[in-house]
Amino acid sequence: DAAGSAATGADVTGSSSSSTAAGAAGSHFLSAERVGQVLAAIELCWLTCVASGRNAEELMRSGGLPLLAGLLSRCVGILSLDVAPTAPEAVIVTHTLRTLAGLAAVEAARSEMAKQRQLLADIVKCCELPRAPAAVDAAVLAICHMAASAPLQQLLLEVGALPYLIPLLLEYDVTLSPEASIRLQLPFSGPAVGSHCAGAAAGQSQQAGGLEGGFKLLDSALVRPNMQEARSQHALLAAQALARLAGLLREPHRTPANAAAASALSALLTQSLAARLAEPDPRPLLVCLNSSMETAQVIWNSSMREELSKVLAGQRSHGSDLSALQAFTFSSLAGELQVGGVFVRVFNQRGRSGANASNATVTAATAAAPTAAGTGPSYATGGVTQAAAGAAAGSATAATTAGQPQDPAGFCKALVRYLYDRLVERCYRGAELHLLPQAEAGNVLEVAQALHGLLEAEPRLLGLLSSKSAVAPLVACITPAAAAYPPLYEAAAAATAAAAA
Repeated sequence: DAAGSAATGADVTGSSSSSTAAGAAGSHFLSAERVGQVLAAIELCWLTCVASGRNAEELMRSGGLPLLAGLLSRCVGILSLDVAPTAPEAVIVTHTLRTLAGLAAVEAARSEMAKQRQLLADIVKCCELPRAPAAVDAAVLAICHMAASAPLQQLLLEVGALPYLIPLLLEYDVTLSPEASIRLQLPFSGPAVGSHCAGAAAGQSQQAGGLEGGFKLLDSALVRPNMQEARSQHALLAAQALARLAGLLREPHRTPANAAAASALSALLTQSLAARLAEPDPRPLLVCLNSSMETAQVIWNSSMREELSKVLAGQRSHGSDLSALQAFTFSSLAGELQVGGVFVRVFNQRGRSGANASNATVTAATAAAPTAAGTGPSYATGGVTQAAAGAAAGSATAATTAGQPQDPAGFCKALVRYLYDRLVERCYRGAELHLLPQAEAGNVLEVAQALHGLLEAEPRLLGLLSSKSAVAPLVACITPAAAAYPPLYEAAAAATAAAAA
């Protein structure tokens, strides 16, 4: 009943403008006579909706979703990006988004949301309100829940969710204090828990102190005394929203796989960093994204962040183009050869210097952040306490900065496959190796050097070279040198042909 009454109140304020111009309508529902009623109705709406699944069902039956969509659209139309969090229009938007975040946890509501394309576009736009952190929290959480539906995933990509969510990743504060880090919430980490959200089982009672689960985040203050902490919270939520849009998280938070989103994220964040969105704790990834480092697996620096920010800003200004995002490449990575997820140049340099770990270029903040995070005993995961998160973050970062590939056997196979494709399948026999373009011949040399260094460091991998197909590219490598001595050349060419066969 409370939810139905709230929807009715929104209907009154929403329908009274049908015969007036858009500007007059905006001033009307924010006038002194109306704004108090709208504020009270929408706040009651979100509180009752999130507290009980039955209230959410009543809101849906009473036609509340189209009314909420209309109210949000009217407010978004008059919002400025620097709107104060306590401005009436910002408060209305915040409570509307909180209601929608609760509804998005219900499958029936998600089905109706899939028919409201403009609603999705308005929710996505609310991710760019830097002075209204509560509204951003609710908007990103709504996207997280909507991503449980494959049709909504696609619609969110089409209305430009990526250009709005990815910039939030770059606002994480790597120097955040341990006390603030403990307060951060990860609604989609750890085991699934019951939450007092729309769709929760009837009869669940609300614990003292607020809401449980991921929806506890919606009960936060409109004004935040620590904006660095607020932006770090946005970054964590955005990482989980992106992971759910691409279907990267594991059970119990798995969502449908979305190849288009995964492809765009691999292009915009690089393949190695995008894959880490699947980790339960995104903080080590966020430390990397807000630092500079160069390892065999990761190349990331300030110029890449700046280039990415400019591209995403252009997408927000001129409309999102998913195909353009999927085709994006960093100018800093031009000419970098990557095989099996490893940057071959960096791997070879680490091997020659003999400092695989110590020569990794990582900013001081990168090294300090995991230690700071590990000072506290646990962190909040939306109702779940996960111990030793800092230790896990530190070990993950250490593995990344270590210079050696995380999967040596996979890297070895990828190197052999690369050589085989170019020296056996393409050339057929050693006499045709000179036909390789100069740049590709240089890449072949780099890969051969990487394979040599890998086998020296991991002799056990020599067992992977026991087949003819694995030996063939190595024989092909020495054929040109043997050409100067005809008997040796003939033996090498014969070995190449036999291996290829």
